[in-house]
Amino acid sequence: MFKKKLDRSENKVLKLVLNHASLCKKCVKALCNAIHSLKACSIDEFRREVAAVHRSEEEADEIRRKIIEELAKGIVPPLSREDFIRLVERMDMIADWSRDAARLLEIEFIRDAFRNGEFSKMLCEMASNIYYCVELTEEAVKEAMEDFNKSLKLLNEIEEIEEQVDLLYVKSLSVLCSMRMNKPEYSLIAERLVETLENICDAAEDTGDVLKVIIVRALK
Repeated sequence: MFKKKLDRSENKVLKLVLNHASLCKKCVKALCNAIHSLKACSIDEFRREVAAVHRSEEEADEIRRKIIEELAKGIVPPLSREDFIRLVERMDMIADWSRDAARLLEIEFIRDAFRNGEFSKMLCEMASNIYYCVELTEEAVKEAMEDFNKSLKLLNEIEEIEEQVDLLYVKSLSVLCSMRMNKPEYSLIAERLVETLENICDAAEDTGDVLKVIIVRALK
């Protein structure tokens, strides 16, 4: 018989991880809103959303520290403890990359890049896909406490979305190549922004990979 659930100590840690996932999702949501606000030239709204990104990242970092402290108490076996530390560290990168993207958005030159309709539209599409990816990551963590099969299906869907974001990333670079012909100074910053957005999605996929390891180990 396959084991259907994590043991009690692992479930306790996963509940803390779920809180962390919720804050990471909140961070990405604010970033997504900031990108849409900048596209719409709503500067006041943009500034509020960027501030929300920074607040959520700080809150997520605090939760990460609490989880590490709990794990340090030895409430789960050493092998599982190592997996959970990796899970939290990968997930925290979602918030970290979101913060970095927000900082890039605050650079004045980036607003010139947003005047390119094709580029700003592509960024908004990337942001929406990335948010959905992080949303599924949170849901996969939640399902892992009750239903491994549902969690694994969500994790597979995350991989599919990550591939879509990769395609948008390549298309964005193509647009940036043409933009560089006119204003190389802001296209370089825009390129860094696109790479940072892709890193958020990569972090979500990496989180999913570690969660898979935890589930597979529980099934043995």
